[in-house]
Amino acid sequence: MLEISRILTAAGATLAGVGFTVYGIGYSVRDGGEWEAMIGGWATIIGLIAFVVGMVIHHRLAED
Repeated sequence: MLEISRILTAAGATLAGVGFTVYGIGYSVRDGGEWEAMIGGWATIIGLIAFVVGMVIHHRLAED
């Protein structure tokens, strides 16, 4: 379970970073870019949630 929490933490941080980048690209595009901003926003939110959940699981398991 400790390995899963580490993978979840790393994947969440990566997804949040990539989502934030895609979100920025979506808003910098002049014509359109609505779907890039929407996907980037959702990826950022999901990545942050996964990161926080992974960190909480890791700290709970590390205390034992």
